[in-house]
Amino acid sequence: MLKWLAAVLVLANLLGVESAFAKRVALVIGNAKYTHVGVLANPPRDVISIVEALKQAGFDDVQTASDLDLSAMNRELQNFSARAAGAEVALIYYAGHGVEVNGSNFLIPTQAKLEKSTDVYFEAVPLDLVRTTVAGASKLKIIILDACRNNPFKLASANGKRSASRGLRGVETASSELIVYAAKEGTVAQDGANGSNSPFATALASAIKQPGLEVRLLFGRVRDDVLAATNKEQEPFTYTSLGGDAVYLNPVLTVPDIAVVLPEPAPTAPVGVGIDVAWQSVKQSGNKQALEAFAAFYAKDPLFGLYGSLVNQALFELQVPKKNLAALEPLKVPPSPTEIPTPNDGFDPILVSAIQSELKRVACYNGKSDGKWGPEALSATAKFNKLAATKLTTTNPSTELLVALQEKSNGFCAPVVVRDKTKKTTPRVKQIKSTREVIAKKVIQKAVPKPERVRAIAPTKIIAKTPKIAAKTKQPVMKRGRNSLDLCPGQDPTGSGNNLC
Repeated sequence: MLKWLAAVLVLANLLGVESAFAKRVALVIGNAKYTHVGVLANPPRDVISIVEALKQAGFDDVQTASDLDLSAMNRELQNFSARAAGAEVALIYYAGHGVEVNGSNFLIPTQAKLEKSTDVYFEAVPLDLVRTTVAGASKLKIIILDACRNNPFKLASANGKRSASRGLRGVETASSELIVYAAKEGTVAQDGANGSNSPFATALASAIKQPGLEVRLLFGRVRDDVLAATNKEQEPFTYTSLGGDAVYLNPVLTVPDIAVVLPEPAPTAPVGVGIDVAWQSVKQSGNKQALEAFAAFYAKDPLFGLYGSLVNQALFELQVPKKNLAALEPLKVPPSPTEIPTPNDGFDPILVSAIQSELKRVACYNGKSDGKWGPEALSATAKFNKLAATKLTTTNPSTELLVALQEKSNGFCAPVVVRDKTKKTTPRVKQIKSTREVIAKKVIQKAVPKPERVRAIAPTKIIAKTPKIAAKTKQPVMKRGRNSLDLCPGQDPTGSGNNLC
């Protein structure tokens, strides 16, 4: 057990340490749209290929900049200097125009005119400044100049003659420094065919993508490929003062043999438990080298078949940004079950904890996943046996129980809610029909007119009102008696019966 645990911890620490190949940073610059001379066709395509190769090689930080004037170029170099400080490898790739004047090399921004040779000190970036930018790296400071092109600038000297020489001049490198020219001193590089990369950029991108090439061997292959592609007309050249230690742009992580001295006797480790613990550590890291090391280290493990496809999936997911590898879990395909031998002093807590977690997932267990095999776990296992119709042992935790649990869906042991079909309920259809009948009845009642009510009018005194007609002769006015009627103004007041109306 101790031997297995020590090996797992050492491996986990080895995989979790980012400093093993961490802090490899790069700045890729492509200047093509020059204002006062012709536009270059290759730098944009070359930059894309080199950036892709560096990212495939696992560089932690790759920055890109294009068509920079003097101030922008100085600003990019200043920012990269801060990122390069403390890094193990700092790399600058530059594609564009470069010149050598009076024994010094310069990189040309896009706004430069360079009508006089002295203009380079005010309009261009000295190579020495670029070398200072990567000086903070600890293992490798590398500058790659794809700038050995025909010089289109005037650069006239005081006597009116052109002072710039052909190509770039060779340099003397400092410790851990490597400077690469696309063409050796005094020569120029070729551009590729229409729509393709330059021969140098093509060979460089291909070499960077090959893992395990030591940096000196890498640029040796670039030289050979360019010579072959240009019929020996262009020869890249490398200036370096590296030491005896191997340095890689695209390293391959290897797990060293681990020697563990332990007192005897050492108990046998449970089969398959170690790989599970290591996988939990590796999948959280999201590190390509860690995943590859995991696959190499556990290739002969009996349970590796559960994890091989997950390693391939995780490596694929790393190509897509912001993927959560922690969500990956082993496939639910049971291996050939074998009883796990247990030490005399109790059961393996890792296996017990895994079984408790699965019992909780299928809703057979409400306790803690504390790795202690107690009454609650025994009762939960018995419950699972009954519901699953299995005859697994309930006294000892086993891989057979773990596999059986993994095959069940979430909440397998949860009670099923059965709906009471005997409960009488009033059908909704009848309620709607009753409501309609009520509405129809009200409509019918409104449609049938009600008989008019005849009000009984109590007898009252009737007063006949007749229009007053002016009499031709003045007549006495008669007073109205209690039960008398008004007389027409023309009626005979004497009662003779003569009606004058």
